[in-house]
Amino acid sequence: GTCATLIKRAILRIRKECEDRGWDHRICRFMIPIHDEVLFSVHKDYITEFLPMAKKHMVTHPDIFTKCVLDSTPALGITFEPWNDNKAAWGQVELPEAPPLPFIG
Repeated sequence: GTCATLIKRAILRIRKECEDRGWDHRICRFMIPIHDEVLFSVHKDYITEFLPMAKKHMVTHPDIFTKCVLDSTPALGITFEPWNDNKAAWGQVELPEAPPLPFIG
């Protein structure tokens, strides 16, 4: 139950901040929650701004968690497949676990 509460709050906060920044659905839109993940479609030119903003909203819930530190990690990709250089060049890359990739920088 707590996880559902956190994810719903985070989604609403992320959507609100996107609106406050003037980002319409062509720049950033919420797609679907999947278990303990949320899927947003974000224009490639806004990813570097979106990721830290989204993480802030995912892990900041001081009214619920006063001692527990929450963490959140992003994955980027065009498909749902895990990234593989040969089989899924456009698949999801878990950024904290990514090997050196020329397109991440």
